[in-house]
Order: sequence, then C-alpha cells, then structure tokens
Amino acid sequence: MRLSGYCHYVAVFVGAVVFLTSFAPAQSQGPALAEFPAAVGRVLPCVVRVSGEANPEQIRGLMAESFVSADKKIYSIGSGFFVSADGKIVTANHVVAPITGDITTETKYTGKLVKHKAVILAQDKHADVAILKINGEGYPKVDTVDPVQVPVGEGIGFVGYPRGFPFPMVNKGIVSAKESSPLMQGLDARNLIALNAFVNPGNSGGPLFLERTGQVIGLVNARQTADVKERMIKLPSDYKSGISLGNVDPIRLSVETYNKNLELIGDVSQFGIGFAASAEYILKLQTTANASESKK
Repeated sequence: MRLSGYCHYVAVFVGAVVFLTSFAPAQSQGPALAEFPAAVGRVLPCVVRVSGEANPEQIRGLMAESFVSADKKIYSIGSGFFVSADGKIVTANHVVAPITGDITTETKYTGKLVKHKAVILAQDKHADVAILKINGEGYPKVDTVDPVQVPVGEGIGFVGYPRGFPFPMVNKGIVSAKESSPLMQGLDARNLIALNAFVNPGNSGGPLFLERTGQVIGLVNARQTADVKERMIKLPSDYKSGISLGNVDPIRLSVETYNKNLELIGDVSQFGIGFAASAEYILKLQTTANASESKK
C-alpha cells in the first residue's frame, strides 16, 4: 500500500513537470543569437563602395543617389559586393549607369581603405543589376543563392555605405513580401523582395543576406521613389510671422527642418519599407559577364 501510494505521488510530480516544461520555449526553434554576427562577419569584408562623376540629368532620370563635392562636381554613389575572387563586383545598375567618368570602388577588407578603378562587364536595367570588374586576385566573395525557397518572414540582413559615411553599416529585418513588379515605370516586371527595414540613401547595390547563413539572396535597391523637391514646403514670398520665440520663427524653423530631412533621408512619411532585386538575376548576369570576359 505504501509503495503504491508513493508511486502515485511520483506520477503526479512527473506529470506536473511535463506540463510546465511544455510551455517553455524550445531552445532549437529560431536562429541562435550568435548566428547573425557570424553571418555579418562572412558578408561584411565583401562589401565595397561605388562612386563616379555623373550626369545630373541621368541621375534625376534614374532617381539615383548623389552628392556634390567641394568643387561642385556631382557624383553617383552606392554600394556593391564581390561575387568572385578575381574582382567581379555586383552593384545596382542605376548607380553606375549615370557615371560619365571613372567608376571608383573602395574596399576595406584588409583593414585599410583601397581604391580601384572598375569597368562594367554586364548590365540588366530591368532587374537593376550591373557587374563590374577590378584588377587583382584573392578578393573575399559572398555565397549567392536563388531565393525561390526563402519564405516570407525569414530573417535577413543587409550592408551598405550610407551617404556621408566612410564605412559600411549593417541593418536587420525580415522578408515582408515577395512579388513580381517593375522597379520603375517603363521597366519590365522582375521578382522583388520587400523588406520591413529602412534602406538608407547610398545602400543601393549592397547585399541582402540570410541572417542564419550569410548567403546572399538579393541586391538592395535604395532608389528614390520620388523627386523630393516636389514634396518640399515653400513659404509664400511675402510670408511674415506673427510669432517669435527667442528671435526664432517656429513656423519657418519647422519648414526648414522638414525640407532638410527630405533632402537628407528622402520621404519622411515612409514606414520603413525597402526593396531588393532577387539574386536569380545576379546569377544570370554573372553567366553573361563570364562569357563576355572569356571572349576578350
């Protein structure tokens, strides 16, 4: 009797433990916290900055990102990444298409800033992908995969050189949607990946990668969606403020701040949505670039 009673209490205890532990989060579910830094470590050395003196009209037409140098020259700017050890670099076509002078790439994978002149091997304006080539060997390269099996909700990261920063910066988000749509009016539809993350000006051409493995599944497209000058607020020429706080007109200050934000970061009403072209177009264009190079 005593033994059977003891077994009864043991059974109740074990049942309670099983019940409670069933609500504990499974340790094997989801990517480990250490996986994302490891993925970044594989991708970051492969990222480059791309720039070149450009045609202002083409920059506006392609809605590319740009900056004005101290000597008043206009440069198209963006990011890119190595896809081969022999110096092939993928970037956004709208970054290099307006460039009329030398295309310059800047790398930091050795710990020091190194500049190279690049040439264009292949372009696909509809997918907004271009492949460049610089001299040299032994460059770090990403692992590029077709994202056809990547589900919506998958964790991703992307890297690029934001405008005004001399170093690459890492961002993180999820795949919000996968759709087929033109990147711009007048272009053919291509498979796109929507991101729930802010894509900074200058990030165009940077790699979009899986947070678990670091495999590249797309190319970031940070093209402006509209001419910000059309969205700027203009006060009437005869405007006179009836309010002054410490000799500062709060209305004029608010307008100037709003306009400056538009100039620096784009449409401030955006909800943190970015886009990337599917890596399937990178893989296809690489084949074209390799064939073109072999003929030379």
